[in-house]
Amino acid sequence: MITDKNCFPSRVLLFFLILFMGLKAGPAWAKQTDNGVAACTSAEANPVVEIFRSGPFHGIGGDTYSENNYVDLIGTISNANFHRFWDGTCSSYKVPVRIVMPKSAACDVGRLAHVGITELIHPNFIGSPDFPPFAFEGTIHAWNDPVYDPLLDQGFHEALANFREKFLFGDPSHGGSGIIYMGFQANNFAGELDYIAALPQNSGIGLHMERPQDYAILYRDVSKWLRQDKTSANFINGSEDFCKVNDVVGFGYSFTSNRMKSVLINPNRLNSTWGLADPIFPRGRVLDGVILGGDAGKVEFLGGKELNADICLDVTAPDSVLKDCNGAPPASEGPTISIHSESDVQYFASTKGARPGPPGHLDELDHYKNHDINSTSHLDGPYFPLGPYLEYFGLDPSLTRQNPLDRSPIFRADLINLLNKIRNNTPLPNSTYMNASLGLNSAYKFGIILLDPLTGNGFGGIALPQAAAPLGLYRGYDCHTISSPDFDLNNAYHYASPPIGSGDLSTGRAKFVLESGPGSSSGLLCTNTGGYEGLFTPYQTVDEALGSNYCGALYPTRQAYSERVEAATDRLISERFLLPEEREDIIAAAEAEADKYPECVPSE
Repeated sequence: MITDKNCFPSRVLLFFLILFMGLKAGPAWAKQTDNGVAACTSAEANPVVEIFRSGPFHGIGGDTYSENNYVDLIGTISNANFHRFWDGTCSSYKVPVRIVMPKSAACDVGRLAHVGITELIHPNFIGSPDFPPFAFEGTIHAWNDPVYDPLLDQGFHEALANFREKFLFGDPSHGGSGIIYMGFQANNFAGELDYIAALPQNSGIGLHMERPQDYAILYRDVSKWLRQDKTSANFINGSEDFCKVNDVVGFGYSFTSNRMKSVLINPNRLNSTWGLADPIFPRGRVLDGVILGGDAGKVEFLGGKELNADICLDVTAPDSVLKDCNGAPPASEGPTISIHSESDVQYFASTKGARPGPPGHLDELDHYKNHDINSTSHLDGPYFPLGPYLEYFGLDPSLTRQNPLDRSPIFRADLINLLNKIRNNTPLPNSTYMNASLGLNSAYKFGIILLDPLTGNGFGGIALPQAAAPLGLYRGYDCHTISSPDFDLNNAYHYASPPIGSGDLSTGRAKFVLESGPGSSSGLLCTNTGGYEGLFTPYQTVDEALGSNYCGALYPTRQAYSERVEAATDRLISERFLLPEEREDIIAAAEAEADKYPECVPSE
């Protein structure tokens, strides 16, 4: 294994930019032309799905129930003539699609029965020379899961990764099951769709899309197709015995979250305008509700340089026009929940991008809620484990101290909260915000997170049980990855040595994260790069490095730890941020985690 950071390949550094920010080599924002398309004179066509491959669902995150009761379909969705009502032009498209749906006998089973969820499949490493076909096949859930398919190439299914396959498709005892998933691959801003179309295995299929911005029409057409009766004309090679869909939820995470938000905040109010124009949408909206995860506002970093890939674009402009997407979508576009990790608040400037109202005067809106999850990372271990990724490049997996806190229970609970809002107008749980210095960023434009002196971790927002009963320092963003100037492989503390920089808890336990400390040159830290896989440093390591006593102060007995876990779990259930069905599993997981650190948490 390679352990010298100087051997760290540049392509690994690009991983974070490509996977979660959508940056790729090539004309990512090349100007698109109208091609002189004439005004529409013919009626709009209906979407058509054609299936090329089908079989039982064998996702690596599933269970026996999902294998026996779900089918996995891969094919295309197309529209021979759709209208752009905003400029009077017409066009067509044909793009890859994946559908995971219950068998007919299981249509009515599960809390999510008759619910459709749709997303733009994350373009990930589509076309990347570093990832040949079958890379990571069956290794990381939602990525080549269970096998590589040339129609999807290296696409990443964010809904499957964030909500988990077992919850969406598995045994109903997990608190979910019954959902119909439909993801489409329509990103072509850097030629991803063109690349897939050119693969020899896809020859003759006819994949195409005139303007990259036309991906927006897929949200309408997927929702419409899910609700329509299935026939041999609109479901080619598929079964007409398709589960009825009553509600359709849109989902996006990170890059795909901003793609969806671009649709919701468009001044033409696409979700409601399309919805009101077609009676197949009973609530007058294409998407009945939306969950946005890790979405950004206008991002500035590295000395104020803007990263335009993480702001929205005007999907109704003939060219790729960038625009800010700060704040909440209009109420007309339906209920929306925006969920953020600590990484998002820091790195993606979500202190500005996702919070309704001006800093310090946040608006509590009925249709839009912001849920920050403190101490968590954008790229946590259960969501996307970096160990297999590093091993793929011949690197030591221990080079990452990836944050292990699992955000997915909050996503699952918020999906149920959103459905209750859609169906019964049950109020969404109130917005929750991490304690941060609103409007104040570090020298390198990172949001400043305040730390709780009792734990050394961020606070405010939602505290997962394992964050309420912490076993160490959890960070959403790591300035000190193996690519950073001050990385020391032999320093288990994994921060700059005290008293320099973030992680300096020796003087007042540091008010801020990601700001240079006494004794360091101005702006020394985070000048190169870091990682939004976050960071975890066990308390025992911290205590040995700093002479602190986190372990003894927090956990004089095992009972003290267990009581903190149970109290936090029950509190979140009462606030509707955790599902009651998950209580025992969440407590058991926290207890198992404590068993890994007997030097900090007594066994009895």
